[in-house]
Order: sequence, then C-alpha cells, then structure tokens
Amino acid sequence: MASSSHVSNVTVNVTLQALATPGAGFGTVTLMVDEAQGTGNGLDGDRYIDFADVDEAQTARDAGYISAEVMAACTTAFTLDPAPSKFRVCRVDTGGAETYTSAYNLLLDEAGVQGDLYGFCMDSRTGATQEALGVTIEATDHFLYLQSSDAEITAAADTFPTAMADMEEYTQVGGCLHDTDSDWEDVAAMVQWLTPDPDLYSNPGEGDLKGVGDYATFLTATERTNAISNNFGVLGTWGSTDTWLHPMVSFDGRPVYENLTAAWLKARIEERIQTLIQREHQANRKVLVSAAGQRQVGASFRDVLATGENVGHFTPGQVVVTYPTITDADRTARRLRVDVEAQVGISAVTFTFEAYLATTEVVS
Repeated sequence: MASSSHVSNVTVNVTLQALATPGAGFGTVTLMVDEAQGTGNGLDGDRYIDFADVDEAQTARDAGYISAEVMAACTTAFTLDPAPSKFRVCRVDTGGAETYTSAYNLLLDEAGVQGDLYGFCMDSRTGATQEALGVTIEATDHFLYLQSSDAEITAAADTFPTAMADMEEYTQVGGCLHDTDSDWEDVAAMVQWLTPDPDLYSNPGEGDLKGVGDYATFLTATERTNAISNNFGVLGTWGSTDTWLHPMVSFDGRPVYENLTAAWLKARIEERIQTLIQREHQANRKVLVSAAGQRQVGASFRDVLATGENVGHFTPGQVVVTYPTITDADRTARRLRVDVEAQVGISAVTFTFEAYLATTEVVS
C-alpha cells in the first residue's frame, strides 16, 4: 500500500449560489379597523391578525378579538370565488390617540408583513377620515380602496364629494358607491381583484362581488352615470348577477390594473437586480458600467417582461428594452441605465356592434 496520497494535488472549492431575492406578494388585502368600533377589535393585543379562512375569523370573534362588523367583512372576503389565501385585519387604537395613518406606519414596522403589503381598505365611511389615510397612501406604491354613501357621488356628473375633494386626482386611491355603510363592497372589490396571482394573471378589476348586498335604494340610470363620471365603482346587473362592479378605477380615472401592473413590474425588476448583484459579488465579479453590464442587467429581468406579455399586463409585441449611451456622469455615479417601454394591456369594458338588416341580397 502506498505510504502517502496525492489527492492534495486537487483543490475543489464549492460555493453555493446566493438564494434568489424573495418575491413580493400582492394578494393580501389589509382592512384597517377602529379598535373601539362596535364591541371592539382588540386583536388580542396584536397589531394585526392574518386569517386563513372564515373559521379562523369566527374563532377570533368568539374570543372577542374582533367585532361583529369586522366578522362580516371577513365573511365577505372568504365568500368570493376564488377565496383569498389570507385576509388581514389591522387595528387602529383611536382610544389611544392613534390615527389610521399612524397605525398604518406602525404596521409597516411589523416583522413579516413587508413582503405582502399592497391593497388596503378601511372601516370608516367618513370622508375626512378616509382622506387623511388617502394622503398617506398616495405617496406610496400601495393602493387604498374606499367605500362611500356620500350623496354628492350621484347628484351630478364631475362633482367629486366635498369631504374627499383633495383625493379627486389621486392615482393610488379609488372607491366605490354603496348606500349601506355596513356592507363591504370595498373589501369584496379588493379581494376579487388581488387574489389572482399577478405572475399568472392580469385581473381587470371589474367583476362579480359575491356576498355583497344590493343597494337599499334603486340607482337610476342618471345616478349611475354620475357616479361613474366621478370615478366611483357602481354595482349593477351583468349577465346572471346583480352585483357586478363597474368600473374599478382610481380617483384620477385610471383602471386599477395599471396600478398593479406598475407595482408588479417595479417589484419584480428590483428582485431580479438584487439577485444578480448578490450572485456576482459572491463570485467576486463586478457588474461593469459598460454596454456589456447593461445587457447583463437587461437579461436578468427578461423573463419578467415575457411574463408580462404572456399574462396580459402588456400588449404582446409592444415591449422594448433599450440601453442609453453611457456617459461620464454614469461612470462617476457608478450607474447603469436601462430603459423599458411597454404598452399596458387594455381591458375592454364597453362593446359596440353595428348590424345592418335588409330584404335584399348581401353583396360582399
């Protein structure tokens, strides 16, 4: 037997690739609720509770952690098909001098929620209270959907409710009309919009809100037109349902799917870039400020753009990536610039057909 081994002549160093950056989620709707509302929403002292189904919400209700009104919101959320994987309730301790904005900011500091904060609703139907939170959400990438019974919504076209006037041109805030404040049309609208995975679908927003009650008072054609003109969603008959929401837009008139497409694209590109840089640095390589570096960055999120086309976020064939000429300012700032242009996929909501009937032969 040989007295020694030459295996030491072979050096093998194995480095595992850095894990991909976790993907942001968009499917969890967060309902902000007054802790002092009804029989109380103490949430057992927690800032928020995520419910996986209606049974978990009922358990919390039986324990006195949420009020009957919030239980109704949870029931509405889980009545929809498909039901969400979870529904979040966040308390606002108004008795302890908290506002909806301060509670929102405290929620942002909570561990475990940063990855799936996007869609928000609130229990308040008071315009000034809604507007105070709306101002905060408008400055973020999140989206707030409100419900109101304000008579100004239907009284005339292009007359936004006075109590909410500052939000008239908001992009990250929208709302719907319901004349019964205790109903949860806003929750249903957000859940049916955001539950489908945006990596797989581009949900238009409008849809059937199962579990939402009809209007207590019939809405005339003129009132419907006025509400839509003021960019509020309205329930109405479509096919076999009387609770079809149309339209679902932000207060500046933008379809909500554009907001989600923008937030989805931003999040997914950021994730791909973080993963690229982490991987290259782990391998002791630079991503150069060069044309090659630009193409490397562009390649890292090419799959995101392809997904966007495949699922309808973008119009197929209408996505272009360009690489601006690198300047001295880019080199000084150690900056790579990549430009993406894309046409958002437009969801049809109105349909026009022309039919011409005659007793004479049709000539093509």
